[in-house]
Parts: sequence; structure tokens; C-alpha cells
Amino acid sequence: MQGWGLILMAIFLPWSKAGLGISEGIAALGVLFQWNSFSKSIVPFFKKSWTFWGLFVLYLLGTLNSNSIDEGWKQLNIKHLVFTFPVYWYLIPLEPSIKKFIKNALLFSTSIWCLLALSALVLPDRTYPWLQEESGYRGGGTYFLNSEHPFAYTHQQGIIAGDSLSFSVQGEGLEFCLDSKSFSHFISFPLPKDTTFSFVFKENTSALWYFKNRDGDATILPLDCRLNGNSIPFNHEFQHSKIPSPFTRRPIAGLLLASIFLWMMMELFEGKTWLIPTLVGTLSLVTLLFLENRLGLIGAGLGLIWMLFRHRSKRNLLMALAVVAVLLLTTSLWLEAFSRLWNEVTSFQGIDDQLAYGSANKRMALWQVYWQVAQEHAVLGTGVGDVLTDAQAWLKQHHQPWQWIHWPHNQYLTALVQFGWLGGMVWLFLLGHSFFHQSKKSWWPILALALMSLLTDNTLDTQQGVTWLLWMIFLGKKD
Repeated sequence: MQGWGLILMAIFLPWSKAGLGISEGIAALGVLFQWNSFSKSIVPFFKKSWTFWGLFVLYLLGTLNSNSIDEGWKQLNIKHLVFTFPVYWYLIPLEPSIKKFIKNALLFSTSIWCLLALSALVLPDRTYPWLQEESGYRGGGTYFLNSEHPFAYTHQQGIIAGDSLSFSVQGEGLEFCLDSKSFSHFISFPLPKDTTFSFVFKENTSALWYFKNRDGDATILPLDCRLNGNSIPFNHEFQHSKIPSPFTRRPIAGLLLASIFLWMMMELFEGKTWLIPTLVGTLSLVTLLFLENRLGLIGAGLGLIWMLFRHRSKRNLLMALAVVAVLLLTTSLWLEAFSRLWNEVTSFQGIDDQLAYGSANKRMALWQVYWQVAQEHAVLGTGVGDVLTDAQAWLKQHHQPWQWIHWPHNQYLTALVQFGWLGGMVWLFLLGHSFFHQSKKSWWPILALALMSLLTDNTLDTQQGVTWLLWMIFLGKKD
């Protein structure tokens, strides 16, 4: 039963938080049923799993150090997988056939998810509503807003006194928000279903506006916004493609796809088999390209180069050239994505320069703010639940707009803020030891990709993110 629970986890990973919870319970029951048979293995079990439990204890202490206990416990509930997964892996030995089933289940579920994600980019929304758990900027579908993704459109515009700004909105459960450094107060108000409204500005300013969910879930269709009667474009702050599953966070989706791609390349380079790795590897790479996941592409590229040098042969060189050919055929996709990234990085001038940011600009602005917060709480940190509120307090103290602040989008910086400098070093040691201790060297590019993910996202702060990280550690362990 424990093995079937782990197989189900691999199946549900790209799909469902509820499925992950159910399969975890099945695995736990399997461990309990077999406890008497394997209780003698408890000492070596602790030797193998102490770093995982050390991480959990560190988060527990960070929760107790928090002023926002509710948020702290919410984060600890996500991290409980760090505490329980080693039980499933190390306490009750798995049969080799179970491990094979786990790998096949992960490959199968990811492949199906890729096919649906690619289909959702081209199929019309109204004809195939079952593909729409959350739509994004491609195809102009409906945006579904919730606590995980509260913003639909974010836009900053230079305004001249006398300018008229009008909106025609189709959707429900929405709140309109307007902010500017020239305003004395942040403006927000709820919107009725399918409405039209307008503003006239009395002074020159730089205004930021966006739509968010009011209380529960909300929906919003592509809207019409006009400045002095002329239609203006939008910056889509959360550019999520129409991925048909709750697993809609592009960073984590890209990491899973890049990991599968590198895994398949490793199978090919080592000459174990060719048909399935070729099909699944190509499918994951193409999906990465169409989702424009830059971190996933960078990690996949670096990992492929590392593997090529490690497994040098004419056959492997030809396979690497085939991958390059796929990339060349899709030049317009990845060139557009990376050119936008480059333009954002080179144009960034700090948090005082503007209110709204693109994907890269906003991250750099967040890192600036949280670096200052980390310096002010260098000894004990802010605690696990206080990260966001302390960043808001810092912005208010320095007379900066604070409503735009979000999680740091950097797990290393988050740990530094949560635990302080000493605690952050302990966190980094436990994490690195968990990743690379007794792991196969051939698996290091995939583990390095996991560590790269922590640079640009709070991977450990979502259940899918934690589960993905632990699967990568588990699959890369020496037998």
C-alpha cells in the first residue's frame, strides 16, 4: 500500500493538491500496516533522513518566532511533506518494481499534462471549457482569479492633467485598484458585474491600476481600456498560459518539464533505451518553448551541455545537435521571451523609478526590498509568517507604494529574511545536504536545476513545489 501511495503521488503531482493529499494518506497507512515488520530499521532510518527533519524543525522554530501565527502555520502545513516523505522513502524499503512504477507514473502524468497544456494554447475556449482551470494572455481567454493568482491586468501609464481614462469590464467578483505616488491614498472599490466606468485626472502623475479578486474567486474577460478615447495595451502581470490543471504556476511547471527533459536525455546518453525518452523528452522541450519558461530553458540547456561533456560520443553529439535543431526551428518563441527579459533587466532603475514591473523588473524590485528587510532583521529573522508584512512596513516607512509587494520570488532570500543570517546558513546547509548527499552524479544537473528554481521563485512555499523537489531528490538517490 505504501508503494501504491507513492505511485499515486507521482500521478497526481502535475494535477491536484487534493490528489497529493489522498495519496500521501494511502502511503502513510501502508507504513503503519508494515511497522512491526520493519521497526528494527529505525536507527539507520534517522541517519538517512535527519537533514529533512532538520529543515522541518527550522521552519517550526521560525513559525514560533512569527507574529503572524496563522500564516506561519499555513506555511508549515505546506512544509510537512519535508517531514513525512523520508518516512515513505527510507523506513519501509521499496521493491525495485515499485520504483519503476513510480518513474513510469511520473512520466505518464507529465506527458498527458503536456499534451493538454499544448492543446489549450490552440483550441477555442468556448468549445472546450474543460481545458480552462485558468487562462492566460495567449488566446485571450477568461482569467480565473483566486488567492494564489489575485491579479488579472496590471498596467502603469504616464498621465497628464485632464486625461480621461475609461474601462469596459466583463466579469464578476472583481475589485479595481488605482495607485500613484502623487495620490495621498490608495484607491480601490468593488465592481458590479459587466460594468463601465471612467476617471479624469487633475494633475500630472504616473498611475498604476489593476483588477483583483474581491473575496472569493473571480473571473474577468479581456477588457477594453481607453485613454482619451484611444485603446491602450496592457502588461499582464501574471502571464500564465492556459494550463488545464491546478498546477498553473509557470515557474514550477517549467521546472517539472525541464527535469523530465534532462532525465530523458540522461537515459538516451547512457544508452539505456531510446523510443520513450525521445518522445517524452521532445514533448517536454516543446511544451517548455511554447510556455516561454525561461528558467526551465536555461536549466535544460546547461544540464544538456553538462551531460554532453560527461557522456562524450558521436552518438550523443548527434542527439545534442537534434535538440539544437528543435531550438532553431522555434527561434521566434525563445528569442522573444529572452529579449523581453533582457529589456526589463537593462531598463530597471530601482524601486523609486516606477510602480509597475514586468516579470524580471518586479523580481529585482522585490529583491531590493527584501534585502533591506533581511539587513534589519539579521539576528533572528522575521519568522516564517511575517515576511510579507515586514516588507510592507519597510515600504511604508520609506514612503513607497506598498500595495504591489508580493512574496520575494527567491527562496534563498526568503530564508534569509525568515531565519536571519545564522539560521539562513543552517537552512542552506540542510537543503544542500539533502540534495547532494548520496546522489548519483548523473543526476546533478537535475538537482542543480532545482536549486536554480529557488533563485526566481518561492518553490518551497507551494505543495506542488515541495513535492517536485522531493521527487527529484528521491529519484536521484543511489540505491
